[in-house]
Amino acid sequence: MRILGQGTDALRKFASDCQNAGGIPVAQAWYAGVEFKDKLLVRCYGANMMGGFVTEISSDLVNKVAQSRKRYTALSDILKTA
Repeated sequence: MRILGQGTDALRKFASDCQNAGGIPVAQAWYAGVEFKDKLLVRCYGANMMGGFVTEISSDLVNKVAQSRKRYTALSDILKTA
């Protein structure tokens, strides 16, 4: 999977680009049974955009996504507190 960027600014840019393309940006803190510590897997549903990893994310933000109990968490929910 490709690296889309680093830090919260890259996360915000992905979310904005996805929404501008008509999609819904979502994130996961785990994949295939592996939990991430400092990155999130992001995807854009409903738009033709490549997903990937955003690295160098604070552990607090990754934990918030991991504890959401949803398979995917909307980035708008995450970025309100970032």
